[in-house]
Amino acid sequence: MNLASVHSMSLNEGLHYHIWIGIGFTIWDVYPGDEDHCVALSPNGKWKGFPCSTKLESICKIQAGIPLTTSSVHGLCPNSEKWISHGSYCYLFDEHKTNSFKEALHGCIRKGWSKSRLVSIKDLSEQVWLAMMAKRYPNTVSLKIGLFWKDYGCPYNWMDNTPLTFQFWSRTGHKQGKCVVLYNGGHQETSGSWRRRLCSDSHSTSGYICKVPKLPYPTTPSPE
Repeated sequence: MNLASVHSMSLNEGLHYHIWIGIGFTIWDVYPGDEDHCVALSPNGKWKGFPCSTKLESICKIQAGIPLTTSSVHGLCPNSEKWISHGSYCYLFDEHKTNSFKEALHGCIRKGWSKSRLVSIKDLSEQVWLAMMAKRYPNTVSLKIGLFWKDYGCPYNWMDNTPLTFQFWSRTGHKQGKCVVLYNGGHQETSGSWRRRLCSDSHSTSGYICKVPKLPYPTTPSPE
């Protein structure tokens, strides 16, 4: 495992913290001085040199067989202008208030297909993209996602039954509740992080994000 290298602007835009990185391309805030032999990401998303003895948090990267870039996959999304195609999935950002996570799930199914669920997040690349897209809805402080805690002794689960391979928890915010939101307000340091919420949460500025796999295009049978 190594310090994370950053090779694209889309990945860089989702990491707004003072954290150590391993460099990829360059986007300097302050060019390193003679004593600044290490590099960290600043809260404004640009890079800054520091003495390597400076105590900061760090982000690491390990090869997991899944590329950080998302290739476009052809397929059909639900018949609505609000659904957004990205990779192998379709996404819906709904900024309207819902009374509970259950109501948000029903909204996903009603506005999409029977397999539509509150969003699952499989890796950092998807997290970065979702956090960037959420910024299009500045009046929505948090967005319900499909992660929930079933019971003591059990891990968190995604509603679509995909494995929990990635986590992005906030170090602040609510500690109670079995459901989870993606925080979309406040400082850049905390925006995009995950926070626990009561599953009955009806906060007036809480929307939700839906996700559903694309349907393959229908094939035309060959003439006999």
